[in-house]
Amino acid sequence: MRYPNLAWAAKRNGLTHYRVATGVGMSESSFSRRLNGRFDFSAAEREKIAVFLGHPMDWVFKEISPPESLQRPKDGIELMTA
Repeated sequence: MRYPNLAWAAKRNGLTHYRVATGVGMSESSFSRRLNGRFDFSAAEREKIAVFLGHPMDWVFKEISPPESLQRPKDGIELMTA
C-alpha cells in the first residue's frame, strides 16, 4: 500500500475504502488504483480526502521510504562487504 496513513485514518474512523471514495466523490475502483500506486491522486482529491478524514494532507499522503542506510547509493555503486 502506497499511503498507509490514509488507510490507518480510514480504519480509525470506522470507514471502508468504499465509504472514503464515495465520501469524496470517487468510484471505489478509481480510489483503489490511486491508493495502491497505479495512478496519482490529484491535488483536489488529496485535499478532499484529507478534509474528509480530518487529518493534515501532508500526513495523510506521506509515503513509506526505507531508512537512508538501506537505500541504494545515488551513483549506483553497490557497497561491498567482507
